[in-house]
Amino acid sequence: MSKKNLILIIIISLIFGMTLGYFSGKELSKPVIVKKAELEKFEESIVSKLAKSKMVGDWSTTLSGEITKISGRTLTLTKDDESLEIPIAEEAKIFVWFLSVEEKKPKPKEIEFKDIKIGDQASITIVIRGNQLKAVGISISEILK
Repeated sequence: MSKKNLILIIIISLIFGMTLGYFSGKELSKPVIVKKAELEKFEESIVSKLAKSKMVGDWSTTLSGEITKISGRTLTLTKDDESLEIPIAEEAKIFVWFLSVEEKKPKPKEIEFKDIKIGDQASITIVIRGNQLKAVGISISEILK
């Protein structure tokens, strides 16, 4: 086989391989569409498995929304027409973060529970132990003008 034919075969093979790779890659990069019901079923199965697992101790997460009711040491947090009553632990740390348009860095200030107001936008860190839920930290954002 001549050198010229060998080079021609290599070039044709490369073009064929690149074309095949291009079209294979397009197929792999198509978005996967998952129905909402399937996603919720998947999420529920993970949560139920974890809830039954002996490996899981306390759960913690952060909830965010607007404080719509204050009753004793219980706050009602609301977001998108969904509300949740959250008991606040006595030892919970409560901070208000002052966000200023001029300043680049927010300034936190520790406050007391009595300083929380209805209408405040809050992120509440909760701990779930067994069937009990309690807040251990609250961050309230205030925008200064």
